[in-house]
Amino acid sequence: AAMSNSPPKTPLRLLIWALRPHRRRVAALGAIQALLVLGTIAMPLLIGLAVDRITLGRTDAVLVTAAVIALLGCVLAALKALQGVVAGRVSLTVERELRNRIYAHLMAIEPRIARQRNTGELVSLVTSDLLPISNFLGIQLSRLMGSGMSVVLSATVMFILQPTVAALALIPVPRAVIATLHPSCASRRAV
Repeated sequence: AAMSNSPPKTPLRLLIWALRPHRRRVAALGAIQALLVLGTIAMPLLIGLAVDRITLGRTDAVLVTAAVIALLGCVLAALKALQGVVAGRVSLTVERELRNRIYAHLMAIEPRIARQRNTGELVSLVTSDLLPISNFLGIQLSRLMGSGMSVVLSATVMFILQPTVAALALIPVPRAVIATLHPSCASRRAV
């Protein structure tokens, strides 16, 4: 799947543009992240269930709950490992594609311009520019997806269990999202 010839200028749009040919892997990463968040939310609920059963003296059911908790922990560990593999593959593939585009551009520029800089200097610029993109795709993208899903799924569970407390707890969320997406606006208001 080839990328179009004119990449966007803003970093977020460039990232979306670069990930477009890898929709399936990004969707798989999202599904893995959703399962991780659901498992993370289910764990305290299961522990609470076990505590309730112990309190009620139903120790026979506690062993089943403990087995489910142990199994869930193993599944979460396997999903975490799979998440790292998928995110790493996406990161390396996108980095390679972007690097190939940049090198093709360097090969196509006017030789007079290319002679103004050393070859090693040009290669160093390309490598240092792509390293943050690779780091973001390999580590931060899945964390960002997980954080967003955690907020949404946790809020859903909170509203199911205690709607009033959930509403109070989520009051600062819109401001935090705005501050995250537009840090310059948040810093101007703080000054």
